[in-house]
Amino acid sequence: MDDVLRRLGVVESLVAQTREDVSAIKAGFTHLATKADLNDLKADISAIKATLPHLATSAEINGVRSDLHALETKLIRWLVGTMIAAVSAAFTIAKFVN
Repeated sequence: MDDVLRRLGVVESLVAQTREDVSAIKAGFTHLATKADLNDLKADISAIKATLPHLATSAEINGVRSDLHALETKLIRWLVGTMIAAVSAAFTIAKFVN
């Protein structure tokens, strides 16, 4: 009989310890995501995936940069040429006026 009581005491202590462990696990569940949270996340990811194809790639951005650089070079050449022509015209007019 003493052996049965000792075994029963061991079982009761294990059950109490198991209850504490289950309570700790339950407390941790409040921080976990629910299925609804995961569905919201899936919807957000789908929206991002739908947007990605419309964004520019780095190769496209580099192409635009090179185009802008070429345009800037052309504008600077045109402005310098125009200024030289305007100054030459002004000196020519000034020479004939005097």
